[in-house]
Amino acid sequence: RVLSHAAEAGAKVVLVGDPQQLQAIEAGAAFRSIHDRHGGVEISEVRRQREDWQRDATRDLASGRAGAAIHAYDRHDMLHSAETREQARGDLIARWDRDRQAEPDKSRIILTHTDAEVRELNEAARERMREAGDLGEDVRVTVERGARGFASGDRVMFLQNERGLGVKNGTLGTIEEVSTKSMTVRTDDGRSVDFDLKDYNRIDHGYAATIHKAQGMTVDRTHVLATPGLDAHSSYVALSRHRDGLDLHYGRDDFASRDKLVNIMSRDRSKDMASDYEQRDPVQDYAERRSIAPPEHEHVAEIAPKPEADRPRILFDSRSLPGHGHSASDRDHAGMEARRETAAPDHARGIAQDLEAAMRKARTEALKRHARAVDAIFTTDDAGRRASPEQWKELVEARKAFDEVRPYGWQDAEAAYAKDADLAREARNRKDQPGHSRAPV
Repeated sequence: RVLSHAAEAGAKVVLVGDPQQLQAIEAGAAFRSIHDRHGGVEISEVRRQREDWQRDATRDLASGRAGAAIHAYDRHDMLHSAETREQARGDLIARWDRDRQAEPDKSRIILTHTDAEVRELNEAARERMREAGDLGEDVRVTVERGARGFASGDRVMFLQNERGLGVKNGTLGTIEEVSTKSMTVRTDDGRSVDFDLKDYNRIDHGYAATIHKAQGMTVDRTHVLATPGLDAHSSYVALSRHRDGLDLHYGRDDFASRDKLVNIMSRDRSKDMASDYEQRDPVQDYAERRSIAPPEHEHVAEIAPKPEADRPRILFDSRSLPGHGHSASDRDHAGMEARRETAAPDHARGIAQDLEAAMRKARTEALKRHARAVDAIFTTDDAGRRASPEQWKELVEARKAFDEVRPYGWQDAEAAYAKDADLAREARNRKDQPGHSRAPV
């Protein structure tokens, strides 16, 4: 409806998003599909994090290199393991409590994957607040998610947009006054919001939140409890909400080692669209787009001869491929055979083989170009420097070229390179020979 109105008014609609972040709740991936089909402008500069190394870590997360990002935070003592998830939860709350008491004016949030974990973390955080004398008397209130105890000093989160109150889904604040019928909250942007609970009860404790709820949020410091439900998209969001720093906690009963943690946090679970799966031969499709074969609807042979000008032409020049150097007489003979009412089976097989060979060559060249771009960025990163805009631009263009001959091939390749960077170097030097390289093609 919005697009229809915009078209009628001659207006421009600008879509802003990041397909690498959390996937749509509903089926499909409309934004990613539109971006893939029509392209877009990419913002490559990271502005939220204040430290250069943390901005680099965010770029690693955005490009599927969760392992590099986690290693960077580990080097700066921001990765913490415990024997069990319960112990990790306790360590996180203790660290969060020290952090809030040391810097009370800073903003912070605890993030995890499930609502059940959020409830546990909120309760644990409230206990610390009460022990420190920072909460007033509890008032039992029934809100949308059930019965809760709220007190003055409590951190809360609004869970639904409400224009009349000036709050949005995810707005954070601190309770100033609360009764069984009403609540007054000082939002983090300094406004005092007063409302009756019978009119608005979509509110909950705001010490912890799910990663989905935090998308778009910015705080000074983030505390993250990792659980097995994470993937590359949720990890990217969870580890990029902060300005100053984060602490990532996990239990070894969930992740036996840091490598296991990295593997889970690197999983690509992008959603698909039906349009991603065209029901046609990829070799034929590639050949048509490169004008080396007639369109598919022209493949039907006609019994009656057609005038020369109307006859479909095979534009593929077999002389350009190794092993197909025919003589002039051979080509003349092939041309005569093509004018017969039915094509010879050997000739048809030759064309199919030529197309297959062209496709293999194109895939190999696309793989090598993409691997060169990735390896250049890896090499720059290993030298302690930031990749240049030109290097990122080449990577984007190499991805597009790879997609043309193998949809999502670059994603498979980069997932492999993230686990073993040497694969990129192997693929860069790959020769079109079976078994020459371990890199995906």
